[in-house]
Order: sequence, then structure tokens, then C-alpha cells
Amino acid sequence: MIKRGIKNYFVCLKYFFTPLGTLFLGIIIGFSVFIPIAASAFNGMAEEINRVITEISIEPDKLFERLWICITELDWGNNASGALETMLSREWLELTLHKSINSLFGGDYTIYAQQINDAVNVAVAQIAAGVIIIALCAVASAVAGYFLVKFLIRRTIAKRALWKFLLVTLADCTAVVLLFILNVWLTALWVPSIVFSSLISFLSLGGMSLLEAYAVHAAGKVKFKEIVTLKNLGLLILTNIIICLLWFALVLIVTLILNEIAGYIIGLVLLEIAGIVIGMNAESFVKDYVEKRSEKREEVQTAEAA
Repeated sequence: MIKRGIKNYFVCLKYFFTPLGTLFLGIIIGFSVFIPIAASAFNGMAEEINRVITEISIEPDKLFERLWICITELDWGNNASGALETMLSREWLELTLHKSINSLFGGDYTIYAQQINDAVNVAVAQIAAGVIIIALCAVASAVAGYFLVKFLIRRTIAKRALWKFLLVTLADCTAVVLLFILNVWLTALWVPSIVFSSLISFLSLGGMSLLEAYAVHAAGKVKFKEIVTLKNLGLLILTNIIICLLWFALVLIVTLILNEIAGYIIGLVLLEIAGIVIGMNAESFVKDYVEKRSEKREEVQTAEAA
């Protein structure tokens, strides 16, 4: 089972570019909406400042150029995730816009502080809305990529009929909800119990995956006790732990070679594939076991007939 599970993970890495592609498509769509919003925010802020301070004329392009310089000054080389977090913070954006305005104005605009603050706040709110749109598009594309690659992986390692898929999905959702409620209840009673409840949940989900795999692929073909055993449950859990460790090792390698942001993005894609394979390992094992038993039975029958 361990060998098959690890093989499944590496074989399914061929679908790596499917969720990655859908994720970047969502980000591109998000930016296609964000850019006009940001441009409108800068134009509106510049027009309001020019209306308030009649002695100067601030061009939106110059304002954006100053902002871009401040963005490039962040530590993207050694701390990319920290730089991204800083850039997306409202406080940094407000401070940077004020610095940019000050550098373009080149004088004291204290008497206009309130009007300029209002203009900056409006622009920041619009930009923040654009960032939220990018995030929503990224999440939606990640979810779409997950279900698409899950469909492709299922065709590769564990096909099953639609009605069986719906039945098992309903059972999975019910089990997850019940275990979640149990974990919350036990944690509320005694916080350290989360360690034990999480372990019980992990074992329960592993056992349930074996039961589901037997019901879908082996019922009426092999005996129940051949599939659902403590040995198989232990091997299944060990296999899934190994896959998690492989995922962590791959993410660490990518992060060391590239940077933290690349590690996050590629790690998310690899985690999707790992999670899907872990969810189907039991079915893959049972399906393979049943096929081998059927082949062996046919060989025996052929030998007896001869």
C-alpha cells in the first residue's frame, strides 16, 4: 500500500500545471479588474488634490511612479513574504501616498491636511476593494482548479460511477461535520483534548475511507475482513503521513531555490494534489486488490478447466 500511495502521488504530479494554470488565470482576471480601479483611484485623488491645492498640478503618472519606487525599495530579495504583507497593509499605503504627495508638492501643505487625508482615504479604499477582488478571483480559481484536478486524478487512480460518487460525498460531508462538532465540543471542555480528538478524527477518517472503498469497489467480490483490518488502516495512515512529508520536502526545496512567495503558490498546488491523492489512496488500494484477486481467481479456474 505504501509503495502504491507514493507512486500515486508522483504520477499525479503530472497534473501540476492544471491547478497552477487555473490559479494564475484567476489572478490575471483579478488584475484586469484591479488595474482600472487603481488607475481611477489615482486619477480621482490627483484631481481632488489639484482642486484643493490650486498652486500645483499633480499628475497621476508621477504619483504612481513615486509609489512604484517605494514598492521596489521593500526587501523583496530576502523577505518577499514580509514585503508583500507590508505592501498590502493599509497603513503602509496611506503613509506612502502621503510621502509621494509631499515629494511632488515640495512644500508645507499642513493647512490642506484634512482635504488631502480625505482624498487619500478614498483612494486607499478603492485600491483595497481592488485587492479584495484579486483575492476572490484567486480563491475561486483555486477551488475550480482543485475540482478539475480531482476529476483528472480520479480518472487516473480510482474511477467510480456517478451515483457512488454522490453517495460517498454525502457520507464524507456528514462525517467531517460530525467530527468537527465533536472536536469543538471536546476542546471547549478541555483545550488539551484537541490533540487526542484530532488523532481520533485522523484514525476515524482513515477507517471510513477503507469502509467507503470496500463498499464502492469490493462489496460482494472479496470478504470484508480482507480489506478493513488494523494492518491496512495502519499502512494507509503511514502512507498518507509519508505523502505529507514529501509535500513538505518539495515545498522547502522550492522555497530555498526561489523564494517564499513561490513556495506558497507552488506549495498550495502540491498540497491540493497531495490532499486529493490521500483521499483516494484507500480506493486505489482496494481497487487494485480486487483486480488482482479476480485475475488470480480466473487463473485458477483456467488451470482447473485445463
